[in-house]
Amino acid sequence: MSGSSSVIAGSSNPPAITELDASQGLPPSILLDARAYFADRKNSTTATLDTGKAGRGIQVSICFAAPPALSYVCIHCPGHTDADFSDKPRVVRSEKQFLLLKLSLWGARFEEQVAEYYMYQAIRGGKPKLFQIPDLGPRFRRFLTLDHFGIYRCDDDEFILAGLAYTGGYRLHSYSSASKVWTARPADLEVEDRLTSERMPVATHKAIPLGGSLLGWVDLWKGILVCDVLCRDPQIAIGFIPLPLTGNTYDHICPWVIRDVACTDDGSLKFIEIEHLFSEPPPAVVAAPPDVMYDEDYFISLRDDPEPEPPKFVDWKATVWNRLVSDNCWRRGVVVHGNDMQVEELVGCTVIAVSTARNLLPSFPTLSIRGGDVVHMSSSGRLELGNGKTQMISIDMSSSTLKALAPCPPLEADDEFPYFPCVLSNYLGNHPALPQDTTQASNSGNLNQE
Repeated sequence: MSGSSSVIAGSSNPPAITELDASQGLPPSILLDARAYFADRKNSTTATLDTGKAGRGIQVSICFAAPPALSYVCIHCPGHTDADFSDKPRVVRSEKQFLLLKLSLWGARFEEQVAEYYMYQAIRGGKPKLFQIPDLGPRFRRFLTLDHFGIYRCDDDEFILAGLAYTGGYRLHSYSSASKVWTARPADLEVEDRLTSERMPVATHKAIPLGGSLLGWVDLWKGILVCDVLCRDPQIAIGFIPLPLTGNTYDHICPWVIRDVACTDDGSLKFIEIEHLFSEPPPAVVAAPPDVMYDEDYFISLRDDPEPEPPKFVDWKATVWNRLVSDNCWRRGVVVHGNDMQVEELVGCTVIAVSTARNLLPSFPTLSIRGGDVVHMSSSGRLELGNGKTQMISIDMSSSTLKALAPCPPLEADDEFPYFPCVLSNYLGNHPALPQDTTQASNSGNLNQE
């Protein structure tokens, strides 16, 4: 219990940001911290819910910041104490005006963890709503959690949560906000017989909309499973989009550190990967053998053999690949090298030297869902700014230019994504609506062309 209390204590101190007032206007998209914070914040974004559990309730508010600074969610739970929570709160997913949140609590006997999920719904010109998602039930909870679900927006008021589970065969589990009912239907992976076990997707690092009623469950090491969540066939077909085979697998770290996939508003799929480049070790010098070799020379050579020089980090590069869902290939797009980085005159009101920009060591690349060539990343280590603190940066890939930076709380390379782009601000701010979402009418063709 003491361990969980320390975790909760770390979630009770929201970072200091230059907070934007939603009534004065917000950017059309933001970067949202996946770490939610326990704090009693009230503003125009606040939504509340009475859970009906002995007067216990939940209050959710959004604190907005201009990208690349991270916006974040504040959760207040009247009637609860820190001891009730088994883990830090998380933001699971965001799609348009919907935001899926997770609270981890101890069970009645403090022997098991119980996850509660809540959907926050922003309403243009109205008060936001908050409601709880019914539990999956013990039968499915053992192998499937809502952390692996995607959100399909039906219209401004309704949504479907959908997730794929494999237990000897695939099944599509879905929850409809209209019927308030969980359903499960069999599904078939069309190319399963062509995939070896090493290349079969096994993880869901993120779930993304792909246009029309298609959702994609992304294994950032291997590929994307694609399914039509509105399909009414008895056996639902699952398509597969493999990710580019770059050879940069980094199996020892979380893929979020170097990779991301997004489907932009213009219907394009984008994949980005960061690669660290190292110098080649100097060739070994092999001396000619002597004419006489004594037994003692064997032991001396064991003691005197020098350690090989480790490879030296010399640069990094980021590569973007592009395709449509209906394509049968990825096409390499822009490539940026750190040593070629340029810088705008002012970045976040701070003058940055070109030499400093080229000393970036970026990680956690995040593609914009609004399209374009700007990529957001975090940077620490080689970037000598802010007393060595982590920075959020924005890079225009088309011009190799560092455009903006902002302070960021330290990030952890675990199995959970640290932040993601979303357009929730467009439904809460005082500004014109976004253009019509073109992905709703495109990319619904053949998923696996030969």
